[in-house]
Amino acid sequence: LSKADNLASLVDKSAARTNLDVYSTAETDAIIPAGAVMPFAMATAPAGWIPCDGRTLSRAAYPRLFSAVGTLYGAPDASSFRVPDYRGEFLRGWDATGGAGRGVDAGRAMGSWQDDEIKSHTHVVPIANSTGSGSTPVGGPNFASTKQTLATGGNETRPRNWPVAYAIKA
Repeated sequence: LSKADNLASLVDKSAARTNLDVYSTAETDAIIPAGAVMPFAMATAPAGWIPCDGRTLSRAAYPRLFSAVGTLYGAPDASSFRVPDYRGEFLRGWDATGGAGRGVDAGRAMGSWQDDEIKSHTHVVPIANSTGSGSTPVGGPNFASTKQTLATGGNETRPRNWPVAYAIKA
């Protein structure tokens, strides 16, 4: 048995892999198929994974990945396709997973991007009425003036978070 043979001289390659505690490509693909996306707590994607950075890949060079995702994330031409660009994004579970949505995010297509949004709401600010006694909501009867609440917050609406690098299995 030599390293150069790459198990070619073995009669039972499956038993050898089991004894060595290694998986074949087919076994690995069954566990984590092409197109699976995972977060990694490291700056670069491991071997066999492509960063989810919107890059364009050749369909011929990555046939298994193209078979899995197709042109969901775009295709600049007939010989290439794009991987998703998840940099700086929060991922959301697809409402139609398994074919039956819950109506939480109805009508979304797999692979579609959604802009940020703050749910519509109002603020009622009581102010003194024109007689100087009591209070009434802005816009109510006898209001003396309108008041605007002070701005608070930062440049975006976001939950607490830790950064990870998303990558897709090639």
